[in-house]
Amino acid sequence: MRQDQNLKTDSELMLEVAGGARESAGVLFTRHHQKLYRYFFSIMRNRADSMDAVQDVFDRLIRYGHSFRGGTFLPWLFRIAKNVANDQYRKPSRSETSLETFQRVDPAPLPDRHLEMSQDKRVLAEALNRLSPAYR
Repeated sequence: MRQDQNLKTDSELMLEVAGGARESAGVLFTRHHQKLYRYFFSIMRNRADSMDAVQDVFDRLIRYGHSFRGGTFLPWLFRIAKNVANDQYRKPSRSETSLETFQRVDPAPLPDRHLEMSQDKRVLAEALNRLSPAYR
């Protein structure tokens, strides 16, 4: 990281990101990822989902950087964060497994597992046939 980037304001760095300078996004990440993580964790109470949300914010920051028109950077950043939080709220957490998920799963074994099971049954039947009738 160049020393002069540390001296730039967040707004100046964001205008550079909007112009295609992705290394400036790295400086913004270093400056703000902890604040964003605390924000998301206060809402989600899940470490992994909060970390994913921070990554989503910076992904959007790069993709939609052209919408930044200057001015104060943090309100713009936290507007993105609020949108990410709303999107995360709408989709089920990856750490939660609902009963509906289990009900949608087809209980029939996959074809390769079905073949394995039939081979196991054959081997078991042969082993049982070798036993004396008293042990069967």
